[in-house]
Amino acid sequence: MDSLLPGATILLMIPPAFADIIIQFRGFFHDIAERGGSEYGIISAHPQVIRPGDHVVIVGGGDGRTVLSAADLIREEGSVTVYEAGDRSVQQIRSLVAATGITDVCTIHHTLVGPHIDVYGGDYSEASFLAPEDLPPCDVLELDCEGAEVAILTSLQIQPRAIIVEIHPRCFREDPQWVLDRLAELGYTIVYRSGHEGIELTEDEAHLLLMRSRIRRTYLKNGARSPVVVAALRNASDKGNGLYHDQV
Repeated sequence: MDSLLPGATILLMIPPAFADIIIQFRGFFHDIAERGGSEYGIISAHPQVIRPGDHVVIVGGGDGRTVLSAADLIREEGSVTVYEAGDRSVQQIRSLVAATGITDVCTIHHTLVGPHIDVYGGDYSEASFLAPEDLPPCDVLELDCEGAEVAILTSLQIQPRAIIVEIHPRCFREDPQWVLDRLAELGYTIVYRSGHEGIELTEDEAHLLLMRSRIRRTYLKNGARSPVVVAALRNASDKGNGLYHDQV
């Protein structure tokens, strides 16, 4: 067979049935390249609901990026309280907070909130325990706790103005839509949806990504990847019991 001419282009027709598979593989290798994740989904949700002077409670501080983001938005008048079960993550967050000079507005607790389901970031055996119903009043509650979001939202006694949740369906037995339904029951309206890296989603796209991520991490054709992040505001008819602020 004659060799192809220099600069020739080969067009491959990929059957639609295989297109999603290719996207999944692309996402799999992208995950390996970005091991640990970026948390841009939560960080992108912050400006939607956090404002200066807010008191923010974070359950699951991870690598500390969302802590720095929240602290930047609340400024000197507010506060950020973090509950993180992994000892290695706690040390990393404390180091970041000290290095950026925000120790006066950030309090870091080596604490497990709710059940242990999929704690990462180090050993949690020496972490203290806080029941979900004992979470302190706040303006904004952020949950990135690998499946414990179900137990926390089930027992939640406080009524923050806003709640941000990174949803992990593969870590709980309830329907993937459970978190969204529960937020609605508590009187919250979803105002922001995205994938883990911050690509915004429509309601239908968020539902599709939630259902697909029931078993494994997955991607949509627009590049959004699980887990889904949502931000919700308490309905204007009920201001809740946030500390100092009315409805956004």
